[in-house]
Amino acid sequence: MAFGGKGITNVKQVASGYASTLALKNDGTVWAWGGNLTTRLTTTAVQIPGLSDVESITYSSAYADTAAAVKKDGTVWMLGYLRYGTFDGVTYSSTNTLFTRVPKQIEGLQDVKDIQFGSNAAFALKKDGTVWSWGSNEYGELGNGQVKTLAAPALVAGLPPITAIHSDGVTAFAIDKNGKLWYWGSPYWYYYQTGKQAVVTKPRLFDKLDHIKAITSSGSATLLLRSDGTVWSFGDNYGGVLGRNKDPLEGPLHLEQLPELQSIEELSCSYLQCLALDQLDHVWVWGNNSYRQIGDGLQPHRFDHPVKLAHQQAVKVVSGVRTSFLIKKDGTVWGAGLNGEGQIGRGVLGAWGGEESFGVPPYSYEPYSWGTFSVTKYEPVLEAPRVVVDGKQIAMWSMQIDGTVYASVRGIMESLGYRMTWNPKDKIAVALKDGKEFSFHTEETGGIYKNGQSIIVGKEVYNVRGELLAPVRELGAAFGWSAVWEPERYTIYVTE
Repeated sequence: MAFGGKGITNVKQVASGYASTLALKNDGTVWAWGGNLTTRLTTTAVQIPGLSDVESITYSSAYADTAAAVKKDGTVWMLGYLRYGTFDGVTYSSTNTLFTRVPKQIEGLQDVKDIQFGSNAAFALKKDGTVWSWGSNEYGELGNGQVKTLAAPALVAGLPPITAIHSDGVTAFAIDKNGKLWYWGSPYWYYYQTGKQAVVTKPRLFDKLDHIKAITSSGSATLLLRSDGTVWSFGDNYGGVLGRNKDPLEGPLHLEQLPELQSIEELSCSYLQCLALDQLDHVWVWGNNSYRQIGDGLQPHRFDHPVKLAHQQAVKVVSGVRTSFLIKKDGTVWGAGLNGEGQIGRGVLGAWGGEESFGVPPYSYEPYSWGTFSVTKYEPVLEAPRVVVDGKQIAMWSMQIDGTVYASVRGIMESLGYRMTWNPKDKIAVALKDGKEFSFHTEETGGIYKNGQSIIVGKEVYNVRGELLAPVRELGAAFGWSAVWEPERYTIYVTE
């Protein structure tokens, strides 16, 4: 079995969450793969309908699996779990949430440049340099002098003009135009010093370092990139993310430079690993490699100091949740790490290209047992073939197997107006429309039936976690539909 197709191209930004990944193309469209927010599960990159003219994207699994897109006009659109804010006239809270796969604009927020998420709060940087916040405020993370939850975005007062924002969960950070760092919320270094949870409700100046260009964090560790290209770190060294020793914990404000890193242009960390990019486009890595997310092809190990990754160059680096991604000069995206939900975008679940990874093998959640479900070296993310049903492009799981376009049977049926019902006892999905009835058996030997009679589609129908993937042209022939593949457009057109 050969999984193929073209790699996703023209990408300028990648945002990685717990089990899925987003990509922003130069044309302003947004794409997703993994256990994503658009089509439940897809192992290849699928375009998210309803998002265009996008300038930047943000994804946070910590913030209840929520994604945000900032459009060129400064409006903010979200999908996933909506916990705070007003959308379509409805205000949501921690007790009144909505999960949506359709992007919705948050009301009362304009002229935005960037969005960042904390554990239960969100932050917006406007084009005029002001910062706005909303959400939970238990630890003062909204920076408004109170600890009261806000459903609507409000100004964070007391800040000079800001150029960048960041959050490590319950602490918010802002870099001003002079390279000074500001913070508020619950700084973990206060806990290390006093043993008590701090609540800083208004912005304070971090006076330990200046000329700061960017900030990234790894749980309770913080790394700072200065304008001279040097990198400095302090905090908890879980996984080796401090990049300088083997001690599990450093002093809370033991700020040190990482001497291996010079002329750094970009820095990205998650709770296990960090990536940096220097002026020559070389990729540097350090931290824990339990999920093979460092991408060196080796067994799980730990880098206590930054090392240059051999034979890899990039223009952007992204450290995700148990994954890592590189954007290369040609706009392609390459990923490594945990792939149990298809979040590396290789067309398979796991690391291999065979049926054992395409099906549903048993596994545990112990870190090292996940190794067999990881892509150990950087591989290109594949773009899903476009599926157009009755003239409308549909976001659904699609891919090429042995040169044949496969797509989600459920996705096609729903797009054609069939009503889907589920029989949990027999594990059968039934599609009904105008007296027509089709049933889909979702056991491992899943098949397709019309009024009880088996339908032969000419090629194998695959079952992946209850989702049936079928060859679209053969499926169309069996059902009496038209299914035309246009390779130059990388699109298959389905008409009932």
